Amino acid sequence: MKLYYTFCSFAIVCICTLLPIQAHANLSLDKVVVQFTPSERPVSNVLVSNKGDSPIKVTAEIIEVLNSGTKDEKEIKTKNLIVAPGGFELNANESRNVRLVLRKTPEDFEKIYRIRFHPDTISFTEEVEKGNKSVRVGVIISMGILVIAEPKEPKPKLEFVRNDKKIIFSNNGNVTAQLQREDFCNKDRTKCTELTGKRIYPGSTWEMEIPEHLIKTIFQQTVLINGNYSTITYPVNSD
Repeated sequence: MKLYYTFCSFAIVCICTLLPIQAHANLSLDKVVVQFTPSERPVSNVLVSNKGDSPIKVTAEIIEVLNSGTKDEKEIKTKNLIVAPGGFELNANESRNVRLVLRKTPEDFEKIYRIRFHPDTISFTEEVEKGNKSVRVGVIISMGILVIAEPKEPKPKLEFVRNDKKIIFSNNGNVTAQLQREDFCNKDRTKCTELTGKRIYPGSTWEMEIPEHLIKTIFQQTVLINGNYSTITYPVNSD
């Protein structure tokens, strides 16, 4: 027997999530996720910094991601998101704000964009083997921002099915659901298990392997939908 559930939440706020940044990168950003909501001005600032010892030129590349999180995902150029300025110079240890402007709020489904900031200088060099020779290769590290633009009427609808060893999620709403990476512990906290985090985009599915010692156990996980943190309970299959 399979169990089917729907999980929804409706709060609307703007969120920014920081992710780990490569230690070798001269270029750094103060945020790597920006979310535009229909209730707020479609404008956000990102602080771009040069952590290196020499000046760099930076160019912004803006793309829209279609069918995010599916096998049909692809990237296209877009004019609906503006980055100003689109190109600039930064002296050593200099920072500047870059403005992001969403020109039009999506109608029915959220839209996903990526902004990549490309420096014109090598971030570090690395020695690689090529044939019988050692070759030193220069590596340029670009930094990116994920931009999520919510639709005018967000309709969250995350559904899941739990079977013996997996939980299969389907996002049948029009906004992203983000399962949080966190520990689930027993009552006396003598045993904890890390649960996998995942961003599940509208129209996409994802399977989570159930940790072995939780297969016959009811457990919970936090999910972020539309800026609202809530808890999902995963019931045990009754078979």
